[in-house]
Amino acid sequence: MNKMTNCTDNANTQEQIKNKNVVPDDFYRQLEGILEQDEFNVFKTKSKKILGSKIRFTDLKIQKLLDLKLRSGDEIKKLATSKKNLKTTNLKLKESIIKQLDLEVA
Repeated sequence: MNKMTNCTDNANTQEQIKNKNVVPDDFYRQLEGILEQDEFNVFKTKSKKILGSKIRFTDLKIQKLLDLKLRSGDEIKKLATSKKNLKTTNLKLKESIIKQLDLEVA
């Protein structure tokens, strides 16, 4: 019998927890009433400022990422050109070494 009461008590407490997490419709009605009576747009202005600051922050982050992308592109180009230059100089050195060896052998 004791297990049976524990099960019903657990069910009741779980239901109470679920009911606590749900926001009542009355809250939204009260919030709408406050916003309708907001003569000086205090709430709207504050939310616009917060939204504006978040937009500026994200724009700044995006700009930094774009700058980083451009710099990395430039670095990749520099590395590619230096790789080409190294290949050509290595090829020239190889040819000159082969010529010197041919001259010494002959």
